[in-house]
This record gives sequence, C-alpha cells and structure tokens, in this order.
Amino acid sequence: MTERRWSGSVQLKAERSLLENNLNQFIKALANEADVNGKMSKFPYSKYSLFEMACKTPGRAKFIAACLQRGAFVGQVSYSCRIDSYLKLYHLLFRSQQALE
Repeated sequence: MTERRWSGSVQLKAERSLLENNLNQFIKALANEADVNGKMSKFPYSKYSLFEMACKTPGRAKFIAACLQRGAFVGQVSYSCRIDSYLKLYHLLFRSQQALE
C-alpha cells in the first residue's frame, strides 16, 4: 500500500491521521513533536486538543494510549468527551504500552 503524503505541519498531520483513523501516521507525527495537548486547527474541532478529540471519538483507544505516552493532560479533558472513552483512559494508563503493540 502506498503511504499517503500530506502537506503542512506535523500538527496538521497528527490531526488528519486522528480523524482518518490512521494510527501509524499519528504515532509518526507524535514522534516528530506534534503536541497532544495542542488545540485542533479546524472548526468544529478547534475547541478540542488532539487528546480530547481522541477521547471523544469512538474506536480510538490506541490513539488515547499514544497520547498518554506523550504527556497528555488527563485532568484537563473537556466534559464533552465521551464518558466511555474517558473511563477507558484510566485503564490505558496502566496498559498503554500493550495497547500500542
């Protein structure tokens, strides 16, 4: 499969990969200094950080784990995040390494 090339900053690559459910690209963007606590750039997502958006989006447990490994601010997650994802977050605090394998 051909790797998709994205233009723009590493932060935009992280945002796009999160929205497109591309974990490998997301992890690469984080390794290149994308900020998990930085706000998303596009409306209607701009009120959320990458980490909050991962918590808010169903099926993103591995993205949450990647954010936790990169210093996500757990105590500042927006109340509008999905409760089930937020509870999974606590589970992932202890299993984040295994979730990425």
